[in-house]
Amino acid sequence: MNEINVCFSSDDDNARDIGAAIASILSNANRKNDILSIYIIDGGISDANRRNFLSLKSIATCEIFFVKPNEGVFAEYDDVKADSAPPPAYLYKLKLAEILHHIDRIIYLDSYTVVNTSLADLFHTDLGICAAAGVDDFKRFTQDKNRYFIDTGIMLLDLQKIRHSGIEDKYRAIAPAHYPSTQADIQAVINTALRGSVKILDSSLGIQVLDFDVRPAYGAIPKIIRYTGGEKSCVKDPCDFFNEHYYNYLQLTPWAMPTDAFEKRGKKRGAALGEFIKHKPLAFFEFGFWKALYATYFKTKAEKYLFSFKNHNHTHWRIRLLGLKITFMKREYAKLKKQSPYYECKRRGMDITTLPPAEGQLRNIQLANLALLIELKNVCEKNDLHIWLDGGTLLGAVRHKGFIPWDDDIDVGMIRNDYDRVIDAFKESASDKNIYAAYFRSPTHPGLCIIKVLHRQCPNLFIDIFPFDLYSRRLLPEERALKTLEAKKWRKYITESFDNKIGDIETIRKILAIRDEYILEKKGSGRNDEKPDVFWGLEFPHIWKRWFYDYETFFPLKRIDFEGHSFECIANPDDYLKGLYGDYMKYPNRITSGHNMFAKLDPNEKRIIESLQASALQK
Repeated sequence: MNEINVCFSSDDDNARDIGAAIASILSNANRKNDILSIYIIDGGISDANRRNFLSLKSIATCEIFFVKPNEGVFAEYDDVKADSAPPPAYLYKLKLAEILHHIDRIIYLDSYTVVNTSLADLFHTDLGICAAAGVDDFKRFTQDKNRYFIDTGIMLLDLQKIRHSGIEDKYRAIAPAHYPSTQADIQAVINTALRGSVKILDSSLGIQVLDFDVRPAYGAIPKIIRYTGGEKSCVKDPCDFFNEHYYNYLQLTPWAMPTDAFEKRGKKRGAALGEFIKHKPLAFFEFGFWKALYATYFKTKAEKYLFSFKNHNHTHWRIRLLGLKITFMKREYAKLKKQSPYYECKRRGMDITTLPPAEGQLRNIQLANLALLIELKNVCEKNDLHIWLDGGTLLGAVRHKGFIPWDDDIDVGMIRNDYDRVIDAFKESASDKNIYAAYFRSPTHPGLCIIKVLHRQCPNLFIDIFPFDLYSRRLLPEERALKTLEAKKWRKYITESFDNKIGDIETIRKILAIRDEYILEKKGSGRNDEKPDVFWGLEFPHIWKRWFYDYETFFPLKRIDFEGHSFECIANPDDYLKGLYGDYMKYPNRITSGHNMFAKLDPNEKRIIESLQASALQK
């Protein structure tokens, strides 16, 4: 797990911009591994803005702490600090080691910063003997080529080293020379005090400080962007190629712009290009400018719509050609897949219901996932929630009384009212705190947003939970056909229009709004005694023809055996499975591979899987 500490200094004047920065961090966190603690040094934050900050936790799991410095913490700066009281937020970075006395390492970010990646790599950067790390401030670097000068708006700080080496005392001694006016030159103070104890961050971290007057070459989208200059480039529209990132993240916060104003903004990259050429006309004749222009404007679109060849995951390649996506298995894994004994069983005409279970790593992962399913079952029973085996797991239970021999994940379904409660139920009732439920967004299918049961230390284990909704009434067959076409149309719109910059909760809210307005008629009460139709939640882009089912297909739930355990099951699995798979008692045309049967497990993951496997077999 990656425990990551991040710090901001805020007052009411910059709360909006720090809100956008936090939204960007949470939107791009690794939801399986990153444990985020965000510390906001309170330089005068209103109760309303405190509530606004805390509401950002709906984007992703994190902790947000407000730290109010003790009165008098800046008493020693009375002769040099700005006249305002309390001290302006930018001064707090001089006292971080004292204010955050319980923290050893932290990433400090100024306002007007957006993060397009997980902060884990930055946070775990090896500082060696240094107390801090930052990115070159190229303006200062050009003034003195023999001395590095970091931008203090993005810093990795070892607060323990800063305390032990008395660096904050150096800040105070140096400060008067850098206060010719009430606006302090904090960068000069910090860089002078840190001289000899600062590391320049590697370019692979993708951090750029964007100033309209002095810009780095435009290339791939930076992983971390800090907007600088008298008129912040993200605010003075259109000043920067990358300003849309700031506004996209801002829209995830309570400070979001009205929708019509946001849409009128547009991305205005053409205007940004014209503004840049007007400011630096000679750049028009430089090869590097055209190379950067291609990378900024055309490369991503070419890769999306014309042609690209990339890793899809560790076992598959993906080709994009004229808008089509073709995924195929890498040669080494395709060879292993062909060695599956189940192909031979199929060739010999062996009864599919008598196939032996999987062996080796695939079987280990199956049984570890079974342990997750048992935990999910126990949590639901404690909270009066109901799950039922679904999809391939239901097929395995009916046909094999356990896993399909070549499958390894687990599918379950829940009715919407229970589905909405399962994440909180895990927080309250899970016996193994490493097993939890959370929303999952696919990097390649951001419109897919379902809840999964996961393991904090073993990302190759998971259970998919599919939501099902009750329609307002029972539909006639011709009505089902029309409503299914509507559902497919809106599901396609969700797939093409939603992206990972929209938070999970906001994504679900928009999907359910579509469901309510276009799919779910506002007629009838939907009570169980009326036995309305049951239909798939729009969060999952399934490929099956049927979207609506008879109430009696699902309810009342009954029991079924799966790997020696009893679980709830829908009332008529035969009708349901025929709708999904046709004749499900025959061999499929292709015997696929489990999601993680070829996963490269580290020693800790193997240990965890073995432990869960033993637990599942004992219960």
